[in-house]
Amino acid sequence: MADDAKLSRFIDAVNEDIDSKVAVIISGAENERDGILSDAKSQADEQAAKLYDTNMKRITQKITRQVSQNEFTAKKEILKHREELTEKLFNEVTDKLLELHNSAGYVDILSKRLAMLNVDSGSEISVSPDDMKYADTLKKSLKTDNVTFTPDSAIRYGGFSIYNKHNGTIIDKTFDGAIDEQRVLFTNRNIFA
Repeated sequence: MADDAKLSRFIDAVNEDIDSKVAVIISGAENERDGILSDAKSQADEQAAKLYDTNMKRITQKITRQVSQNEFTAKKEILKHREELTEKLFNEVTDKLLELHNSAGYVDILSKRLAMLNVDSGSEISVSPDDMKYADTLKKSLKTDNVTFTPDSAIRYGGFSIYNKHNGTIIDKTFDGAIDEQRVLFTNRNIFA
């Protein structure tokens, strides 16, 4: 129970850290976007003033194209910057998970998560190759001894997945899967727009 509280506090601390970083990143991205769009508009206005007397129709068309191109370029730069910020944010999250993975309490967290699940006899539990050393400890948290542990090199950040051979289902409790899911949710919420 104390480990659950520690894990909860750790998750809360990571979330608070991420929230504050997201707020700073969003503010910076908004300022940068405003500056880029302001510069593009200023450039277009200056061109219009110089060419106004020669040919109004030609100038209007040219300026319209230039503004559109500048806006497109600015939006493209903002999108690229947003993707870089998202990547940076999730790199920080994975660094925190690697810290957790290397901590002394990591195996206890896995054991408790396994104990909460109803693992059927004959199931196959996949863990990262580095976590295979915990197989005997993890088995002790199960109600059945008839499970096998297998290394899965696709699991990089920790956790486990359980394959139930009887009904063909997989329970993904890997941190890798959680990161992927959160990245999709984060991107869909369009935080940096």
